Amino acid sequence: MRIKIMLIISSIVLVITASSLVLSLSFSQGRFWETVRNDLTVSAELASRMVSRELEVLKRDVQIIGTQLAFTGEAETTERLRYHTSHGPYLSLAVFDSQGWVDFYGRAAPSNSYLENEYMKRAFSGETCISPPEWESGGDLVLRIWAPLEGNRVLVATMDGLSISRMVSDIRIWETGNIFIVDREGYVIANMRENWVTEKYNYIHMGEIDDKYRTPKEMVSRMIKGETGIAYFDIADIDRIASFIPVSDTDGWSLGVVVPIAETPVSQIRQVLLSSSFVFLSFGIIAAFFAANSIAIPYKKAADANEAKSRFLANMSHEMRTPLNAIIGLSELELGDGDLSGEIYDNTEKIYNSGITLLGIINDLLDISKIESGKFELVPVEYDIPSLINDTVNLNIVRIGSKPIKFRLHVEENIPAKFLGDELRIKQVFNNLLSNAFKYTREGSVDWYLSAQREGDKVWLQSRIQDTGIGIKGEDLPKLFSEYGQVDTKSNRKIEGTGLGLAISRGMARLMGGDITVESEYGKGSVFTLRILQEPIGTETIGKNTAENLNLFNYTLQRRTRNQKLIRAWIPYASVLVVDDVAINLDVARGMLKPYGMTVDCVASGPAAIERIRGGKPKYNAVFMDHMMPGMDGIEATRIIRKEINTDYAKNIPVIALTADAIIGNDKLFLSKGFQAFLTKPIDIMQLDSVITHWVRNKDLEKELKEKSPELFVGKPNPDNTRFQEKRDSNTALPNSERYASLIEASKSISGFDITMGLELVDNDIESWLEVMHSFIVHTPALLDSIRSIEKLTEYTITVHGIKGSCYSLGAQTVGKKAEDLEHKSRAGDMEFVRNNNSDFIAQAEKLVDDFRALVKTAEKESDKALKSAPDKDLLAKILDAAAGYDMEGLEEFIGKLEQYRYEKDDDLVPWLREQGNRSEFLAIQERLAKMLK
Repeated sequence: MRIKIMLIISSIVLVITASSLVLSLSFSQGRFWETVRNDLTVSAELASRMVSRELEVLKRDVQIIGTQLAFTGEAETTERLRYHTSHGPYLSLAVFDSQGWVDFYGRAAPSNSYLENEYMKRAFSGETCISPPEWESGGDLVLRIWAPLEGNRVLVATMDGLSISRMVSDIRIWETGNIFIVDREGYVIANMRENWVTEKYNYIHMGEIDDKYRTPKEMVSRMIKGETGIAYFDIADIDRIASFIPVSDTDGWSLGVVVPIAETPVSQIRQVLLSSSFVFLSFGIIAAFFAANSIAIPYKKAADANEAKSRFLANMSHEMRTPLNAIIGLSELELGDGDLSGEIYDNTEKIYNSGITLLGIINDLLDISKIESGKFELVPVEYDIPSLINDTVNLNIVRIGSKPIKFRLHVEENIPAKFLGDELRIKQVFNNLLSNAFKYTREGSVDWYLSAQREGDKVWLQSRIQDTGIGIKGEDLPKLFSEYGQVDTKSNRKIEGTGLGLAISRGMARLMGGDITVESEYGKGSVFTLRILQEPIGTETIGKNTAENLNLFNYTLQRRTRNQKLIRAWIPYASVLVVDDVAINLDVARGMLKPYGMTVDCVASGPAAIERIRGGKPKYNAVFMDHMMPGMDGIEATRIIRKEINTDYAKNIPVIALTADAIIGNDKLFLSKGFQAFLTKPIDIMQLDSVITHWVRNKDLEKELKEKSPELFVGKPNPDNTRFQEKRDSNTALPNSERYASLIEASKSISGFDITMGLELVDNDIESWLEVMHSFIVHTPALLDSIRSIEKLTEYTITVHGIKGSCYSLGAQTVGKKAEDLEHKSRAGDMEFVRNNNSDFIAQAEKLVDDFRALVKTAEKESDKALKSAPDKDLLAKILDAAAGYDMEGLEEFIGKLEQYRYEKDDDLVPWLREQGNRSEFLAIQERLAKMLK
């Protein structure tokens, strides 16, 4: 009986044990295999990004050497090559032209057979590339970087062929897992086992000879096709698993992370389950309970590891930002110091550029970690939806560049005008989705649809962006919003991005109660739909007119009614300094500040502004500082004012940045550099008024002056008293005047020109507008002459940047857009685009100057001023005396008397005198008038 009972119990225990073992293996292995595959995929993606970044640094370092050679004479080229070969990782450096090598330093002279090399030809076409390791005739394994130089030359940098192997050799996955890289032909070019590289392992060739390499051959075949995936194979009777992914920005290289299956948690769990089976057989049901408990342990470890990873990522992102901010800030200060030279300057510049790149990645990681951990916080503010849409369009439309893309905007009129929400994050999501559409569309169209749907006291704000771009493969759609990766990396390897943008955007959308969905057909285009829940402010909608103006990209027209209602404060006690290297921009700024009644002084450079502040006379209430100027930019000038002029006045005077680069984050940049505020060009009147009200106007002083000298304010506008709203200066032309209407009509013959934008800047004061137009006509030809022959792109960029700003300020949109395209291309170093388009741009700008000259003559003929044959010589003599005596008040008085008349012939003398007087150019006035009156 006992034997039967024991057999029955043993049978029951055996059945339970076997069933438990089978069920446990099938249940746990599936989960753990999924975890292993995910971990390896993430590891491969991170390793690929790391290698891609390192290769980018190698290429950028060679490009920097190339940039230095552009400024080095032929006699010094060899010395420069010797220096970088001795102090860098290079075995040799050589310069080639189309005939062969022209200079080198290092080992034996390079062969002219390089000219037939594929990578040499690509470098001559303007591409910087890295060729895979290869054996030289001398028996050395080398890696080469090919970089284009100015003057149709190429710089070839030769490095140790095992450099990439050493880059990845220290990385271990579990115990012996490692990273390897193959080139587009399947040769191993990086591995911790260096003999795999030196002996040119190629599993495709090996698999064709020996069937035991069949499985690695299949994996490598997929890798050289640019696929991303997981593969199982065996080598030397060891089963292995690998995750592989293309390395972006390389010539078909692919990276794999491979580990023995025996080292994976799956193998460990299998051993645990087999041991547990023996325990089940020995101890029965009691042992099963403990075995089940032990099986749960790996799951807990995996969860704990995942949580620890999230904590680590968040903590490290925060910890790394602090030293990075110091690295970027201090290196930027050193670069701007002017005392650095040679290797120290080069190394500091590399530190700064690398820091900026790394900071962008860390910011994305920080956003992701915050969203994952639930610590991401929205900051709701009241925002204007038409302005947000307009800003997004203006920021992203430049991404079209020269691509044949038609961009259309479809904004519905029933969208509420104002919302309460996180404007910065909404703009970030809009920018990400719209920039992706332009980035991945080579030709065709991009359409942006915006609508709203009420739900109770909230509104669903919907954005739908449809493009005719490259589309997304069906199998890639589920991975589209995953973190740390891009889909279709083979097709997209030349497209910039960390792969975090869509994941961050969806996370933010979900925090706002919405989501992002996508529909796509590969090769035909995609549709991204964003829905977020927002709280409307009031019941006002944007309306039909605003919607139409947005759709026609004419939203600035809609703002004119708002601007015309603006009541500017009359502040004759205030004095400001405007700094800009473009004379036209100075005249525009002076015209915009004129309605405030303040004194406006102008200088054309950073050093001149520094001297004004250093002298302390007059004491200005604020400085409006242009950002981009030759020699010394606005940031450097402000740094010197703040740090090197040891006066309270210099340390505390408000400095407002003026720039034509309306990029998100610039406000933080300028505020961190000693500025108090930030205005973009063309300057928005409402923003300018806000800055003046906050930083220039002094209500306490104003109150005292009104009591002591009330005559200064009689009949003048006062934003604190609505009865002044309809009062305007007698010299200001209202939009309904006959002269204004006639001027508008005459301007219609000028293509791509909106005169109302220029008039709006000077409060529709036609006389002030004429001063600005005269300035454009006088100074623009000299600027155009300076860029006919392109010597240095840096100087060219600054010049077209200035022309762009003055054109946009006056409403010359077509020429302004042409200048903007050339600025972006020259900034990017695209010399071919600049040379091909520069002549056409100059011709268009010259025609614009001629058209403006005719328009100005028309405006002056219709002036109410009396006509004289020429300026009065007695008044000119008085102006000469005032200039010789540096008598600013006398100068203003006598020039004002000249301006009371029109002249049949004056060679633009009166406008020129006004401009020179405004800029305190006493010597220039003396020189010209002395010759005339002699």
